[in-house]
Amino acid sequence: MSAAKWSDNFRRPWLGMGNQELLNYFSTYNAVKARHSYGPQGHRGLSVLIFEASAIGYLGAERLHKHFAAQGTDRDAWFSHYRRLFLPGGRRQLYGYMAGKEDLDFFNRHCQGKSRLKYDMRSYQEMVVNQLRQMHEDNQLLSYLQDRDVKKQKQTKALEESLGMVTEKLRRTREENRIVRLRTKMQHEENKEEMYMQEQFFKDQIRIIHDSRAAKEEEFERIQQDKREKVKPSSSSPLNEEEERVKVDIYLEFVEFQDKEMENFVAEVEKLREAHKDNVATMTRRHWEEKVQLEESFNDELAKLMEKYSLSHPETKFNGS
Repeated sequence: MSAAKWSDNFRRPWLGMGNQELLNYFSTYNAVKARHSYGPQGHRGLSVLIFEASAIGYLGAERLHKHFAAQGTDRDAWFSHYRRLFLPGGRRQLYGYMAGKEDLDFFNRHCQGKSRLKYDMRSYQEMVVNQLRQMHEDNQLLSYLQDRDVKKQKQTKALEESLGMVTEKLRRTREENRIVRLRTKMQHEENKEEMYMQEQFFKDQIRIIHDSRAAKEEEFERIQQDKREKVKPSSSSPLNEEEERVKVDIYLEFVEFQDKEMENFVAEVEKLREAHKDNVATMTRRHWEEKVQLEESFNDELAKLMEKYSLSHPETKFNGS
């Protein structure tokens, strides 16, 4: 969580950093999202960097926290009476620290017109220690399996070297298998290239849809602002006191109505985004399940072929009776 306190000496709205700009600024720490707090005067100088919900994400956030501490711009510096809001030249000083529950609650209280951040509190033991221990155990298991595989390979090689009877038929079979594998590999590369082109095509289609959606949202916001401007009392036309009071009342009533409508709109949009997210996740899971089934089916058919040609292998001719 980073903060740069708003100065009362400024009357113009402060735009502050955008989400992508903040992510790019701290790109080496691998944050996944950024959120900002806005108020009537623009950016409140309060932002949140969100990291992956894993041990790796926590360590990235901790590394950024230590960076601010080393620079003397951490939580203690921010809440100090001697904090600096501006650098030489007028640039704002950025402060940052690991956010706690009270920080996120404070952030949510100052997010006007936006959905609140959802979070839950987890222990360091659960998020870091347990996950790192599991990673260590997985690495040990992987090392064991690799060692076992190497031993099996050595045993297989020793067994092959002990077999002194290699026939011309076996040599031809291996050569044929090599050719088949080569052809299969070439076909696989062709299929892979074709799938890549298809994937790029559909990604371009999705990008066009996203761009169109963003343009419509911007146009919607502009229209709402134009509506407010139309009912806003004009200072150019002379009005008597009663007319001016009526105009102001109408404007305030419209603003209240529009704010309520926009609040409902934002809530509905958030529900729609969540439903869309769930649908995408379901589709993706179904795609991977079908892909796994295809691979398993291929394995079954390949196993049948192996069994078929293992039974017809003429090795009994060489054993003698």
